[in-house]
Amino acid sequence: MANNQANREDVQKTHELKKALHRGLFSQPQAAEVVNFYQQSRDLSAIEKDRTENLLQGIDRKTERQYYHATLYQVSFYSRYPSYLRQNAFLMLFSLVEELLASAYEVLKGINIKSDGSDISRFVQPYRELSIELTSIKRWEFLSKCQTVRNALLHANGNIALCRESLRNKLQDILANWSPFFGKRQGLIKIKKGGQVKSEYLDVKEAGINELLHAFNDLDDLILGPNKV
Repeated sequence: MANNQANREDVQKTHELKKALHRGLFSQPQAAEVVNFYQQSRDLSAIEKDRTENLLQGIDRKTERQYYHATLYQVSFYSRYPSYLRQNAFLMLFSLVEELLASAYEVLKGINIKSDGSDISRFVQPYRELSIELTSIKRWEFLSKCQTVRNALLHANGNIALCRESLRNKLQDILANWSPFFGKRQGLIKIKKGGQVKSEYLDVKEAGINELLHAFNDLDDLILGPNKV
């Protein structure tokens, strides 16, 4: 009788989890919305870049100060805005991964997750106690690399030289072995009195955003199962 009662409670918890996650914020649709937001913003930026190019063609570059400002505006669309946009989409998606893991555990267990550490591996042992093996998804290693990239973007603005040595070594490994998803770009830091410092910045490729969405979906399927409410 006790076992039957426990089984019914487990079934009820799983059902409540599915309802909570797919009724609320912690579901694949929200992750898909982030990617859709990125794609639409990317396309709008491309339109604005074309508009600026047409504007430049109609300005006398020798006499119009407007040409100078429009040129700087155009450079932003070519070199900086796409990277900024990809980074923001990446960070939003990774935050959803952490939110999914924390919220699903709270619903299943009935308490907030308690674990050591601050990276994504902190979720592994608590979920093992629920007989859910997070590391079994094929993109788990990719998620661990995303954690490193996330730390560099948030704590050093992606400036590789400003990262701690331990983090910098991890980034070099990622750049060497995960190049389809992550890369680097050149940038300048302007300081007072007209000085400039050249730096290399970590960059997230569009394939990295798509792969992170797949990883989110893998976790969602693992926790909720293939048949969702």
